[in-house]
Amino acid sequence: RLLVNGRPDVALAAGADGVHLPAGHEALTPEEVRKIFLAAGRAQPPAISVSCHTLAEVEAACKQSPDCILFAPVFEKVVGEQEIAATTKQNSTRTRVLPGTGLALLEQACRAAAPVPVFALGGVTAENAEACLRAGAAGIAAIRLLQQPASVWRHLT
Repeated sequence: RLLVNGRPDVALAAGADGVHLPAGHEALTPEEVRKIFLAAGRAQPPAISVSCHTLAEVEAACKQSPDCILFAPVFEKVVGEQEIAATTKQNSTRTRVLPGTGLALLEQACRAAAPVPVFALGGVTAENAEACLRAGAAGIAAIRLLQQPASVWRHLT
């Protein structure tokens, strides 16, 4: 399934299956997304995932009946910020590290969300993906892992 991040209008225009909603009180709710899809004449309800970073966000998200939750960052996550250096006009990259919430909190989030499936995100690698599944995650959502050769991650189920 193809989900568009935070933009039901773009999801509808692209013929996507649904929307991934960011965390925060300013984000649309799953119910609002469902109404937008219905008003646009889409007979099939949208698939909706929601980002959560705390147990409180998981509990709030579950009350809105998402199809799944992405819980992050489970492990430390390196984020980059592209910027143009004003004096040199050359690209420079700054990075910072966000600490992970850990497997224990992922396990608590999975229990709190049940029966809504939770996917682990943030710093997931071939070495730690199976630990996420043992903690109760329905699966993983990964960027770093998929940047590695397929031979590294293809064995994961």
